[in-house]
Amino acid sequence: MTDQNAISKFFQRDHGRLDELFNLFRKSKRANGYLARCLFQEFRACLYQHMKLEEELMFSMWERKVGRFERSEEHTSELQSRFGISYA
Repeated sequence: MTDQNAISKFFQRDHGRLDELFNLFRKSKRANGYLARCLFQEFRACLYQHMKLEEELMFSMWERKVGRFERSEEHTSELQSRFGISYA
């Protein structure tokens, strides 16, 4: 299996996990507010981790395939402020 296939399979599974967490949150929010808050916090943390990995892995794959990808200063600032993602 190539690195690209392994990464693709990982993200497919992770998308499913995120969908499941979000659906559990939606189903529980009327019946159990505490559980809903806990599920949403878990979803949010997992989504943040997923997005960070996606940024790191997908951009690096893109850069290898087409050459260096330059993020504009504006784009970088927006990602940092919205998601706490840092590009050092």
